[in-house]
Amino acid sequence: MPLSPLLLLLPSLANAAEVTELAPQYRGDLGFRYDSFTQYDRLYEDGEQVGKRQLSSSQLTLAGAFSFIDGAGLFFEIPRLSDRISYSEANSMAFDPNSDSGTMLGTDALSGTLGLEGAGFGGSWIGLRGTPIHEDLFAHRGDRSSWLFEAGYRFADKTHLWAVDGGQRGAGAGASAYRLHGAFSTTHRASRPYLTATFLQSGRLSTDVTNETGTIISNAEISPASRMDLKTGTEVFVWIDDASSSQLSLDFSASFGYRSWQTIPSGTYLPSILDASQSVLILESETTSLDLGFGINARIMEYAQLNIGGEIGTISPQRIEHLYSIETAPGTLDWQLHVEARFRARDPLFGE
Repeated sequence: MPLSPLLLLLPSLANAAEVTELAPQYRGDLGFRYDSFTQYDRLYEDGEQVGKRQLSSSQLTLAGAFSFIDGAGLFFEIPRLSDRISYSEANSMAFDPNSDSGTMLGTDALSGTLGLEGAGFGGSWIGLRGTPIHEDLFAHRGDRSSWLFEAGYRFADKTHLWAVDGGQRGAGAGASAYRLHGAFSTTHRASRPYLTATFLQSGRLSTDVTNETGTIISNAEISPASRMDLKTGTEVFVWIDDASSSQLSLDFSASFGYRSWQTIPSGTYLPSILDASQSVLILESETTSLDLGFGINARIMEYAQLNIGGEIGTISPQRIEHLYSIETAPGTLDWQLHVEARFRARDPLFGE
């Protein structure tokens, strides 16, 4: 469709952007979402490289939502997680009497398969979504923007990345968490600018921790990291078919993220540690991140939605464990992939 007819058509089709969409009363959504994250960094000690590390995680989520009135509804998420930490090269840790701590400078290179991995179901999410202002749901009021708010709770899960159970690790943080999320969008000609803000507060996990060597930390008080993420972007519509309710848009975005410090078992994110720290918890420092994103959102008829996108950016340096002077170098690269397939139930389940 040429752009000029599209510009004329959009005002009559004004509705919320993907980030602020909420089904009308007695309708909902059900689908799967796949998210992957990869981080590649270099480990440095006193300005000298002592290793190369790659962190990767993936998550397949069954997600559903149902609106019990116009402007408010419930949602759930059931994730299946996979985490992997690997090293293409790394030095061994040795005791340094000068610092009374460990060092990887000038030590022998480690050989064989390095790192750890885990997989399993993570804690399920439940929550509420609501919108006081919405271009689509409250079009009769003349709303010119859409605001969506969300409050969610994640249940604690017995399987997690921090401990070995039956010879295997789980994945994810394991602890319970709260999530607050807000999204705002408006329609401007052939685009829908938007802004989102998400805050995740992780709880604590009190558990016995066993690592691969059989070392046990009894009643460990693990505090996984909390997060805050800000994202701004715009959907640009390149095709709309009013008769079939189909549409295609391109999504351009930029995001900033803050991840807090966390208290976790020593050796989780290092290739080698001293025997003395096998049985202790350590502090991993906070980080910030900047990412640029691009996506394609396709609505196939009225009932099917397919979104594909990705982000690439950089993460600030961090101290991996407070016990050791090992840090990540500036210029850490990260990239993400997101795929979502969702069925949009838009016929009312009950009479209106």
